[in-house]
Amino acid sequence: MVRVKTLKILNLDGCVHITDAGLKHLLPLADQLEVLSLAGCIRISDNGLEELGKASVMLNILNVSNCPDVTHNMLILFAKRNKRLSTLHAAATYVTDDGMAELCNYFTKCLTSLDVSFCRQISDFSMLSLAQIAVSLNHLNICGLSRLTTASLQSILTKCWYLKTIIFEDIYL
Repeated sequence: MVRVKTLKILNLDGCVHITDAGLKHLLPLADQLEVLSLAGCIRISDNGLEELGKASVMLNILNVSNCPDVTHNMLILFAKRNKRLSTLHAAATYVTDDGMAELCNYFTKCLTSLDVSFCRQISDFSMLSLAQIAVSLNHLNICGLSRLTTASLQSILTKCWYLKTIIFEDIYL
């Protein structure tokens, strides 16, 4: 990676052999990345993402879906550092209710797409927080969030005026 000087988009989706140690090789490029997609990289964790999170400042899109060892702590770090983050896909990661509520504090008006499907710890508490701040949200995937009630859906539908797509399969309202 040393020869690469400018890289804006990095998609390593499904590269199941990428590890935390491998992510360290991306550090020289982190401050230029606008898109980082690591979906399905099952061997990465918060440990490997921490330095990338601290170094990145230009991300518009972050996808860590199906990375089970990634937690809300890293999502918060990325959201703090990347004020233009418009898309966050974190399906099937470890996001708790408190973590999601804290993450909402760092979402700006730029957030247009959020996927937290199958983050089974999420309940109405964090969805109500999301509805308060995510006014620009266009796309929301909350499939498999069995702890949600009609209160979440009602709040999202009344406060997120620009919502075009909402996916809420496997929710028992």
